[in-house]
Amino acid sequence: MSGNDTNTVRQPCLAALIPAWNPREGLMETLRSISAQPVECVIFVVDDGSEPPIELPARMGRMPIRVIRQDPNRGISAALNTGLRTILAQSFEFVARNDCSDIDHVDRLSLQLAYLRENPDVVLVGSSVRFDTPNHGMQYTFVAPETKAQIKKKMHYSAAIVHSSCMFRTEAFRQSGLYSGKYPHAEDYDLFFRLLKDNREIRNLPETLVTAAYNPGSVSMSNRRISLMSRLKLQLKYFDPLFAHSYLGILQTLGLWLTPYRLVCMLKAKPLARNRS
Repeated sequence: MSGNDTNTVRQPCLAALIPAWNPREGLMETLRSISAQPVECVIFVVDDGSEPPIELPARMGRMPIRVIRQDPNRGISAALNTGLRTILAQSFEFVARNDCSDIDHVDRLSLQLAYLRENPDVVLVGSSVRFDTPNHGMQYTFVAPETKAQIKKKMHYSAAIVHSSCMFRTEAFRQSGLYSGKYPHAEDYDLFFRLLKDNREIRNLPETLVTAAYNPGSVSMSNRRISLMSRLKLQLKYFDPLFAHSYLGILQTLGLWLTPYRLVCMLKAKPLARNRS
């Protein structure tokens, strides 16, 4: 571990967790967006076997940065769990997820932190997310479902929350467990299902609080097939025979399996004026 801050007197209640593997300039953009937030936060970057190893300053602005080296590369679920074990061993009350190249809007952390403090029964809050192509042309906006009923319905089709927009209570992981490696490319979907099964309250804020990198060309056909297979396994695992959307969600996943990914991307892409943000 590097970048330990020795001058902090009081431990912040919030940690930001970023898994990273061979990141380029995207990681620094993400760190700058977090450090611009008007909250106290410690940033944990899990280096998942990058070559060369990630080197970062000990702090950015007011925020300490701690790098955790995981070698060799073990994948995102293992990297997230490595970071979470470090965070859970300390006195953090909340943890925000970030991904390399994703940009937090300036009020993201403060709004989510305030929401969780005002709603003690909620263990996870996300938000709507804007997805940009590599040249920063608007691609589409994920309009997040807000209510419990909307989230439950959406979960039978796909993840109801964008992972990199999440802020959790750390006690959610203590009670429902860490990420599972059983569902490659769907570890977040599995976690959200487990939280709902444990009757934990999860919500989304309607505001668009994150701009996420969207690069269709980076999604290989094999990874897409693995992701869809993991999604299908989870839909079957949490199948509710009395809920029509359980059936419709499985049919949608099977349809996506047969649909060319380029066509899926074209259907997602919409002009900015037609997306709520």
